[in-house]
Amino acid sequence: MKKISNFIVAIITLVTPFLSLTNLASAADKNVTINTNIDARVVFGDHIEGEDEVVGQEFMVSAPGTNGNVDENLLVYVSVEPDFFANVKLTSVLINNAAQTITAPNGRNVYTLSAADSYTIDITGTATENYNINWSNPGYTDPSTPEDVKIKNGNAKVVKVYDNATDMNDISASIPCVANGCVDENTKEGFIHFEKGNVIVFEFVPEYGYQLTSVNMNGLPLDPQTDVNQYVLDTADATGNGHFSATFTKTSDVVKTYSNVVKSGVLDLSSGAINAGTGLLSVNDFEPSADQTTKFAETASGYQIANYLDLSMQQIFYKGSDDSTNVWSNDLSQLAANADISLELAEGINGNDIAIVHEKHDGTYELIAGTYDATTNTVSFATDGFSNYAIAYRTIKAPDTGVSTSETNGISSSIITIAVITLGSVTALYVVSRKIKKEQ
Repeated sequence: MKKISNFIVAIITLVTPFLSLTNLASAADKNVTINTNIDARVVFGDHIEGEDEVVGQEFMVSAPGTNGNVDENLLVYVSVEPDFFANVKLTSVLINNAAQTITAPNGRNVYTLSAADSYTIDITGTATENYNINWSNPGYTDPSTPEDVKIKNGNAKVVKVYDNATDMNDISASIPCVANGCVDENTKEGFIHFEKGNVIVFEFVPEYGYQLTSVNMNGLPLDPQTDVNQYVLDTADATGNGHFSATFTKTSDVVKTYSNVVKSGVLDLSSGAINAGTGLLSVNDFEPSADQTTKFAETASGYQIANYLDLSMQQIFYKGSDDSTNVWSNDLSQLAANADISLELAEGINGNDIAIVHEKHDGTYELIAGTYDATTNTVSFATDGFSNYAIAYRTIKAPDTGVSTSETNGISSSIITIAVITLGSVTALYVVSRKIKKEQ
């Protein structure tokens, strides 16, 4: 009997601390009441992780009067957001009757809690139509990516989001993915969840040697904007989830000549001179000042100046159509690498060696090697800067071998003379030999 009593005492001794802890935890709990007319997610916690994620105790609520107890140690922060799958948005949030600012009607809103004996959170919202757009930029890593979401020879990203086309309130800050263009930098997958009626600004950038010639989202047009490569999608007529139909077409660099000296030209920037779109080289005649004339001549010492030209470069982006006259353009005075340029001249050059003189933007001059094809009257050279140029020429004589033509002719004549004499001697000996034999 004594053993049983000791055993009971031992059990009570072991259990008592746990009962005490339970009582302490209950004493530290505070009551919270959540009232809502939408499906919502409410989280209480003592710290925040990435993208304003409150970590702690979570409530999924869809009706008014939801009650619960929360450890007071977690009553530091609270996050309120509509259920992602419920197609609703927040219109008001009150904490103990104090109105809170809603920064993300469709997303997470984090608030700091003031000390109180209990907490009542009132949430109101309205129903919405929410959809998704997804796409994959080149370099995507998921082999299961459907063909209809793949973007080839260009990249797409989100730049900005407005609430609707009437108010045009910028709500980009309330959509976390906008900070990185809504594209995962590792998988290259793009995704945005939007409310019907939102106005979304996208950027489409073609790879070098390509142009965006058509783009839409489920048949809805994306309209080009003032900013380069930016297009606006008004989702007021969206009827479901979507993906882009974007066509990037292979396009060549172009030379346009307005010069009396140059008939046509060829431009090649494939060396990495630009990283997107295509190049347009414009060629104009150029009349140098007296000072420029002197400096061009000094730099081209030993050459004669044939022509002066003004070469300007632009980076071109089509505005979502194949109309090459309706484009965005960026002026480029310096390239990342050399451009290869060939210019067909209206008239030939009186020489067999050419050089190109370049007036650089810092006021200095440089001599660039070039080649000249007399058959096509084409001058070719490579450069990474664009401003004023001069084509210079000279004639280089054939290398001197050290033996004159007359000396060569003399040697040839001597050889012929010796050969004739030798042949005559041989003939005479043959005749004498025949005569002797005959007399015998």
